[in-house]
Amino acid sequence: MSDLIVINKCDGNNIEESIKAKNEFKLALQLFPIKSSNWKPKVVTCSSIKKEGLENIWDCINEYVSLTKKNNYFFENRIHQNKTNLLNIINESLRISFFNKKSVDINLDKLFKEIEQQKITVFEASQKILSQI
Repeated sequence: MSDLIVINKCDGNNIEESIKAKNEFKLALQLFPIKSSNWKPKVVTCSSIKKEGLENIWDCINEYVSLTKKNNYFFENRIHQNKTNLLNIINESLRISFFNKKSVDINLDKLFKEIEQQKITVFEASQKILSQI
């Protein structure tokens, strides 16, 4: 779920539609429970052509940062993000390292075909690959 929804192009012939969209998003957001950060997502409009609403966007961002730092959500979330990022980096590095190993001879097309033809299961195919480590 977004913390801030910005509807751009609120200028010219789009003003009425932008305001309508803003109100519809506000109504939709009321259906969601309060976030663990205690932040209630906001919906704002802006026009980059007319340079209107940009300060309001920054105000919302600063308000969010201030609230979440006060209630410690900002820091707890950063710790969670760092843990997730670490695992993602490890997973990606292992994947790249595995597929770049010269000793690993994988014919994925053959395994895909065997799975399609139901000759082997996905688990069995993965075991064939992992047994080469």
